[in-house]
Amino acid sequence: MLVSPLALLTAALALLALLASLVLIVRSRFFRYPLRLIMGLLFFSLFLSLASLGFDLSLYRFFEQNKKIASLQIIGREANRADVLLISHEDMAERLQRFSITGDMVQLDLRVLIWNDWWVWMGMKPVYRLERISGRYDSIEEARNARYSVYSLDTHDVPMEIWRLLKAVGPEIGVRAVYGSGNFVPLVDGARYDVYLGSTGAVHTLPANREAERALQGWD
Repeated sequence: MLVSPLALLTAALALLALLASLVLIVRSRFFRYPLRLIMGLLFFSLFLSLASLGFDLSLYRFFEQNKKIASLQIIGREANRADVLLISHEDMAERLQRFSITGDMVQLDLRVLIWNDWWVWMGMKPVYRLERISGRYDSIEEARNARYSVYSLDTHDVPMEIWRLLKAVGPEIGVRAVYGSGNFVPLVDGARYDVYLGSTGAVHTLPANREAERALQGWD
């Protein structure tokens, strides 16, 4: 779980909003002082929004420039389908997820938040979250008519998402919300690819064994 100055600030503001809402609601004597009740409900809504943003931010992970964040292992390749083992590196541990991908290629997408120098001075570091894994066909005809796979890697539903909020207002406050799309790589049995994230949010999927190298050479 991500603990950062922004996450702590969001949590503190959420608690203050909750405290203010409870005080106003109690002092309104519920319906005797409707203005206090309305203000209390508004502060409670603010608390819910801040809590949602703080929880969403906690799901992101710090990353260092050009450091491996995940691996893709291709296993059990059949006609137009393969099992892909996603190995993500989270909190000094590996998390394994298995997906059945249809198509000829696979791609990993991420959401990335990059802070300017002022935020870095405040202790913020670039963060990312895995977004989805998907397949694609080599043939345009197959892409039009065949079924292909898209899996969401974000299993938490929150009313407000920090990435979408910062996508809209980030440039005004020195934050870039980037959608990082990795390059498509071939679904070849035994191939293993490592996924790296650059400082600008660029995602690079590179071969990690000879099978992957041969697959990319033959694919080009």
